[in-house]
Amino acid sequence: MRRALAIVSHELKTPLTSIVAFSDLLLRNGEDRFNTREMGQLGSICRNAGRLSEIIEDLSHVVILGGKNGLSISPSSFDAAKLIDEAAISMEPVLDLAGQTFIVHSPPSGNLLQADKSRLHQVIENLLTNASKFSPAGSHIDIAAEIDESRFYVQVVERGTGTSKEEESRVFDYFYRADTGASNRVPGLGLGLFITREIIHAHGGSLSLKSELGRGTTVSFAVPRTSTKDPSKR
Repeated sequence: MRRALAIVSHELKTPLTSIVAFSDLLLRNGEDRFNTREMGQLGSICRNAGRLSEIIEDLSHVVILGGKNGLSISPSSFDAAKLIDEAAISMEPVLDLAGQTFIVHSPPSGNLLQADKSRLHQVIENLLTNASKFSPAGSHIDIAAEIDESRFYVQVVERGTGTSKEEESRVFDYFYRADTGASNRVPGLGLGLFITREIIHAHGGSLSLKSELGRGTTVSFAVPRTSTKDPSKR
């Protein structure tokens, strides 16, 4: 299965990269060449190519996670507040498009965290993307972070569709998607939370989800302030 995913991911990446690049170029330079309807069609191409790119990236991560030693991390020292702010800024266009807003609570600047910044950025983006997907237009999403002497803690709260108690324990499973009408209308493969869990576990951390149907979901994670865990020893 994972060998097939690796082959598919590899073969799709190169042509899709060209599609994304050239369609984006046409969209940015096309106002004097195309009418409104054609510009809308170009925008649709860009959005759907972007979605395909995200799916391929998720498949690539699944292949990586299937390796002999699991997912590896490369810790470095960085400001925890900057990580939160950068992730929130990168997600602003997504929320603007959905008519949603962020309420961001970052820890005081100057608190250094020893972890894989790129991987944790990916985790936060995954959580915020999910929160946006399952939240109604006009709603707000909370992200709050704290850091103390021993750990870095992040919580994301959305007030969307929620999920049942029976499904809470399965949402981090490989390819799992909740069997609800609202969930079935949201695009995705059910890999984001699975990848998120593996990244947090590779840091030696913990991840939890609490949800209520029709009321929303809270996802939180904590990692050691100094993350040096060897994922092969999980």
